Amino acid sequence: LDVFKAKSDYVEQYHDYLYRNVADNISVNSGGELLKTTATPERYQASAQLPWTLQRAYRHPGWHFLTEVKTANQSSKGYAVTFTANKLAKKDIYMRALVPDGLETELTTAKAPKAYGVPKAYKDKPTPMFLMRHKGETWSNPFAVVYESKTQGEQFAVKSVERIMQNGQFKGVKVEVMLNNKPVTQYI
Repeated sequence: LDVFKAKSDYVEQYHDYLYRNVADNISVNSGGELLKTTATPERYQASAQLPWTLQRAYRHPGWHFLTEVKTANQSSKGYAVTFTANKLAKKDIYMRALVPDGLETELTTAKAPKAYGVPKAYKDKPTPMFLMRHKGETWSNPFAVVYESKTQGEQFAVKSVERIMQNGQFKGVKVEVMLNNKPVTQYI
């Protein structure tokens, strides 16, 4: 479970959550259907032409290096983001990120520059990633993501994730899993 809380003193604050993983492809589902995205090549380009000057003005945060940028409409529905790596082992390996309903975000997928210290099959390839942007504070209702990996032929154990809210404040996540053919509820 990853929980990211943030707030700012700026009037028009927004916060971003990003995750990248070694993979050959990425898919995003929402409400059991493939998420519809639109190419948004101008997204994250605001600082692309700024000069690189250490300790003064600089290209922040480097997101102008992202390619194949695609963004979905703003939504408070949850997401299931799946990274599939075909070249890490004999069988495909999957990493799934489950985002529960309840935080209004714009979800973007993109290719980040290549990663260093990765297996040979991925050392010269761009790295798939997803980004979520929330307009407003994320202190009382933060980004929350449950991660789960599996190998081809296995089943994902996590069946559902749900935000636990009390009086408008995030208190944790309820995770429903299937372990050894038995349902288990975890409160985190």
